[in-house]
Amino acid sequence: MIAFNLKLLSITYLFFLLSTGVNAQHKAPGFVLKGVITGSTDGTVVRLVDIDGQKVLDSAIITNERFRLKGQVAKPTTCWLQCDSEYAVIQVENTAMSFTSVLKEMKLNYTAKGGREQTLQNALDSQQRPYERITTSAYDSLTNKLYSDTVHKARLMQTYKKAQNTYMDVYVAFGRKHFNSYIGMDIVYMNRQRIPKDSILLLYNDLPSSLKATPVAKGLHTYATNKLAVKGEQFVDFDAKTIQ
Repeated sequence: MIAFNLKLLSITYLFFLLSTGVNAQHKAPGFVLKGVITGSTDGTVVRLVDIDGQKVLDSAIITNERFRLKGQVAKPTTCWLQCDSEYAVIQVENTAMSFTSVLKEMKLNYTAKGGREQTLQNALDSQQRPYERITTSAYDSLTNKLYSDTVHKARLMQTYKKAQNTYMDVYVAFGRKHFNSYIGMDIVYMNRQRIPKDSILLLYNDLPSSLKATPVAKGLHTYATNKLAVKGEQFVDFDAKTIQ
């Protein structure tokens, strides 16, 4: 009887090990983000926040200017990486990721590696940052009244508006050019009123079925087709321009 019970226990344990192994094999991989923030102090909390979902995906404590975050996302997700009062915008995917920055330069001068979406974010940043630096500098001068006279103030305002407009032109053009991505679809969706609806429909039609099934793509399709159904709507030529 004892031998039978031991055999039954062994078989049960074997099934437990097998089921655990199968579950581990089928468990979807997550992301691991390792980072260095120069100038940060020990004990500072770093948070990874899903911008759209408005939720913290993970947090960690800085030790020797280093941190490690991990978790899982259902799809590539635009996030804030927050440290102290500074932040950076990154694209999180279920892969190994890295982040490096000086604390006070996180917003405009970080370096990050990850999946395809972060590679696109890096490309977008390289195009936008020159104009973002100009707008930031002009804005600081205006808000802190660092101008010498009304002529200087007017020049700063003109510089700010021109750089801001170019910044947005770069942003929208990038979204149209890289529409076959989550970051591209998000850009187009957020700026859909700046883009002809027939152009949005052409972009949508070129998407693979996997991306057409996303809520953002469906929303854009609904937005575009509603107006296109109006009788007499003019169809404009599509031209996704790039800005160097």
